Amino acid sequence: MGMQYQIENVDNLKKKCEEAMKIVSSCGDFTKNYFSIKREKFNDVIMQWQTNYPDLYRELEQWKKVPRLFTHEILVLLRKNKSKKVECIFLKIYESQGTDILNCIDIYRNYPKPSKITKVRNIIFKRKSEKIFNELLKSQPKTMAALILGLKISWK
Repeated sequence: MGMQYQIENVDNLKKKCEEAMKIVSSCGDFTKNYFSIKREKFNDVIMQWQTNYPDLYRELEQWKKVPRLFTHEILVLLRKNKSKKVECIFLKIYESQGTDILNCIDIYRNYPKPSKITKVRNIIFKRKSEKIFNELLKSQPKTMAALILGLKISWK
């Protein structure tokens, strides 16, 4: 279903990602939606996603401005300072060959940033992983979002 995400393994990135992912907890919200719509409902879906993901409003608005182009994809990682959460979002919409049907994918996950108590405990056990994780959040946000969301990764 077009879910494979290709990442180039430059500078030992795969190993760094494996180390960093050790600190990602199983806490937080996770939703995965796959659905199909008629082409004329394209704008309705985009408006719903704009409501659900206000941080992506502008980018999603651009999707509506390209007539007759119904294939779009976005993968983002957002660090929320107020709620102290990390959010990962993958949205994809694409045409079903030879029909007026569009396939939609909406995957969302958030999880809390480590608390101070957890951080103190992790200094002993997971400090290296957390350091690598924080570095990769900055340098490779799309890669980290893909991993956190559980997208199928094809390393090349």
